[in-house]
This record gives sequence, C-alpha cells and structure tokens, in this order.
Amino acid sequence: MRQSVTLLLLAAISTCGAAAARTCVAAPPASLQEDDSPAAGVIKGMVQKNGRTVRSANIRVEIVGLGSKFRKKINSDGTFSFTDVPAGTYVLKASGSFKNMEVSGELKDVKPASEEDAEDIAVSVE
Repeated sequence: MRQSVTLLLLAAISTCGAAAARTCVAAPPASLQEDDSPAAGVIKGMVQKNGRTVRSANIRVEIVGLGSKFRKKINSDGTFSFTDVPAGTYVLKASGSFKNMEVSGELKDVKPASEEDAEDIAVSVE
C-alpha cells in the first residue's frame, strides 16, 4: 500500500513542475479515499412476476459473484434478505420454477445499505 501512495505523490510532483512541487497537492487514488458506503450492509426485497409477488419455494435469489453465502431460496411470502453484504455494486439474479414454468430475471446496480436505510427492492422474473 505504501508503495502505491509514494508513486502517486512522485507522479503528482513531476506533473506540477519543479518550481511548484512544494505547493502541489495530490488526491489519493479512489481505492484509498474514504467511501461513505457501509463496510457491510443489507440487500432485501421481493421477487415479482407481472407486478405481483411470487410465493414459491422453488425460486432462488443470488448476489452474482459473491458465492453460496449470498444465494438462497425466497421466503414463503416471496421476500428475501441478505446481511453482511460487502460494500459494492452488484447484480441480483432470481431463477427457478413457478406454476410449472421456468422463470428468471435480474436487477443490476444494486448496492447494500445499512439496516435502517435499506429499502425493499423488486426483482422481476419472466
């Protein structure tokens, strides 16, 4: 980590010129800047088909790319909830069978929120 910060500061000094080197200020790279997102958060919501909540034990929801801990069957009322989701932007995918038909759908650009700020989201399946 120190090496990347040192390289950044040297690059900033060289682009500001030798005379301005004492007054030049460089921002740390985005990966080192503070983020106001929670370190871990919640993603919750429901699965819907044609605007109505799907109540089926055969539908799974997953946060793509985070492994089996973030893959589960929806609850009997059609809802789901994931906790301890690392900060980031994700794709939610729902798939399974409903009324003897295979259904699937996804929702992009989903971000976790704190427990008190988390709002229900809907993943539509077709």
